[in-house]
Amino acid sequence: MSFFKSKYPIVAVGMNQVSTVELAVACHRAGIFPTISAFNNYKVGVLQVEDFKKTLERYISITGTSDVIASMGAKDFTNPKVLTLLCDLKISHVELLDNVNHETIKSILEHKAQFNKHAGYVMFKALYVHDKCYPFDGFIIKGPDGAGRSAPGDSNSLDTYFANLKNIAPSVA
Repeated sequence: MSFFKSKYPIVAVGMNQVSTVELAVACHRAGIFPTISAFNNYKVGVLQVEDFKKTLERYISITGTSDVIASMGAKDFTNPKVLTLLCDLKISHVELLDNVNHETIKSILEHKAQFNKHAGYVMFKALYVHDKCYPFDGFIIKGPDGAGRSAPGDSNSLDTYFANLKNIAPSVA
């Protein structure tokens, strides 16, 4: 696949406290495109950027590639230290999980432009059925029947999420 440089067209998307460097390495070795969650490097609700850097460097050292999805919140992505880290390490993909709304989108898109400019990398946002479709390069749809997080009380199927994506972003779906 050209969008994901992996042997198989399978992506192991981010799972908080599960998407570790060990799982990412195993996925890479199996030919699956991996994810590393920044949330594994949180202490008292704050991303420890140096710890996250060490995690990403460990993955790159073991696999010889920076082709990985770094899963994080929008607040972390818009942190200049994190953006510099992602660009310096040439991390190939980012999945944004939260705080993408009309108040934060301008800053996010400015950082996305810098991220894309440094090496043409791809930006994701986890998409829930109620989300607005902002101009990202791709979307990850998560829902309860796919073992993904969803809005409280939301019991829509992945088919419903995908139909909504086709409605709000026909050129993407």
